[in-house]
Amino acid sequence: MNQLESFPVLYNIIKNKIRHPYYARTVELAKDYKAHSTGRGIEDKLRQYNRTQTDEDFKALKEITVFINKSITSNLTYPYYRIPRSPGITTKFSVPDETNDDLFNSFLKTFYREGFERYMHVRIKDLIETDPNTWLIVDFEGTDGTTYPVPYVFESPSKATLMYEYKNQILDYLVNENEIYLIDENGENKEVETYTIYTYEGAIKITEQPDDMNYPKIDNIDNFKIPGNSFTFNIETNSYVVYIPLPYNLSRVPAMPVGYIQDKLTDGNTFLNIYDNCLPWLEKIIKVNSEIDVTMCKHAFPQKIQQVERCRNENCQMQEDGFYYTDWPMRVKCTSCAGTGVMPTHSSGLDVIYIPFPDTGVFTDMANLDNIVKYVVTPTDIPKFQKEMLEYYIEQCKKTQFNSDIFNKTSGSPEKTATESIIEIENIGDTLYPYALKYSEIYSFLLTMISEITKIDIDINCNVSKDFRLFLTKTELLGLLKASKDAGSPESIINSIQDNIALSMLGDSAEFQKYKFAKLVIPFAGKTKEQQALVLSQLSNTDDYYIRFVYGSDVIARLEQENPDFWLLTDEKKLEAFNAKIAEIKVNMPAKVQAYPTFSE
Repeated sequence: MNQLESFPVLYNIIKNKIRHPYYARTVELAKDYKAHSTGRGIEDKLRQYNRTQTDEDFKALKEITVFINKSITSNLTYPYYRIPRSPGITTKFSVPDETNDDLFNSFLKTFYREGFERYMHVRIKDLIETDPNTWLIVDFEGTDGTTYPVPYVFESPSKATLMYEYKNQILDYLVNENEIYLIDENGENKEVETYTIYTYEGAIKITEQPDDMNYPKIDNIDNFKIPGNSFTFNIETNSYVVYIPLPYNLSRVPAMPVGYIQDKLTDGNTFLNIYDNCLPWLEKIIKVNSEIDVTMCKHAFPQKIQQVERCRNENCQMQEDGFYYTDWPMRVKCTSCAGTGVMPTHSSGLDVIYIPFPDTGVFTDMANLDNIVKYVVTPTDIPKFQKEMLEYYIEQCKKTQFNSDIFNKTSGSPEKTATESIIEIENIGDTLYPYALKYSEIYSFLLTMISEITKIDIDINCNVSKDFRLFLTKTELLGLLKASKDAGSPESIINSIQDNIALSMLGDSAEFQKYKFAKLVIPFAGKTKEQQALVLSQLSNTDDYYIRFVYGSDVIARLEQENPDFWLLTDEKKLEAFNAKIAEIKVNMPAKVQAYPTFSE
């Protein structure tokens, strides 16, 4: 659909209040997700049990409860912030014409209030979490032709995305509704709607007016001839102004949804957020959370019961309102007991209750103090059970989210074997891999649109390794490596951990490529020092494995010295040169069994 063809579509959407088939579903999901992620509106998800709770009790329950879902979802989603730093994802770009490099980067700085990189690292994750059916639209400020257009990102949340349509799996158009304020004929600000339809060729914007201007109506939209790039019309008593900017002629509609987890209820036409599978557990947490707060507020505290002396004032009498008065007609409360009917007792830890000895002087007539003051302590079984259930639900949230309990470690958790730890890391990687793909896709889309709008050519390199793994810290990886070696894990697992350590330290750099080549040609990398020594002790000094292990590093260093461009060769050429040097050493090596080298830790 081109720019002018889109006007009848937008007109009908406004006139007939048309929405895409999944509009209500996407808006409801966004409301739920934001409640769990931000805490706003979460109290509305607390259910009232009509058989046992009055409206007043339920209102009090809401006031008492401090909801914790926001903290839980924050913990569930924080690993996604690591993805841009993961060695398994590459997102780079370059400007071939160096004279435009500074200019293009200046557009990236103004693309979002905190810059393009910040937008990708933080904002994208937040959008996928709270409203995965948000659309990213790349728009730009107009130009008179003497300056560059300035692109920026415009977010169209699910509630504002009225309609869109695909043709042959390619987005044909998208319609956004936005609220603005205009001054009406009384000089007051009035909220009105502005509608924009985006196509690959250009956009059309229609703005509602604050007053009925009695513009002409469009009788037959199918035969309507567009009179120019700006005109007016009425739908009933609502007036509208149309603005058709110059075509921008892009390769595609400059819009993309942020979500990537397809919603089965809409046959994959809309998206779910990153913790949608945890919603049943999060709903359960709301109930247990409220019950714990009620228990702590109304029951889980010592209750003091004390025998006290009645008021000594002879004129103190209880009246019909339940208080004690010395002059009921004048409503004068007893000053001795403050209207309570009993004498005051101590009110702080500094006060002392004095009990005189009995007048009889007989010791056995003394009062039993245990019968005067008693503290009733609530049994701890109930709050303990509630706490355990809450912890269990939170634990299940994390297991459901990542198919792993690696984030549930506590001081009492049993140690896992290295193999179990590797499997859990792989499960986390499998969970985050689709997000990494979407991240890469959005990165490429935004840069492509910026490039097309500004007419500055760029080269984009986006790649996500199929063996995607979460970025673990060097400390985490070293601990995992030690555990693997101590447990005698298979060499393949140790090699995998060593690769991740090298990648975390070196990144996807030339040094990492050197590491990979050395590991390819030098044997026994995954074995312990003792295992290496044992194997070498049984080999001849002319054995190929022996020579590669003992002299491999020196051979690589020599190849670098002899050919400064050695690392620019293909893998086959590098391997061929290495093998030639090993063969040369082998020919010149005296044939005798050598004692294996000693290894220092």
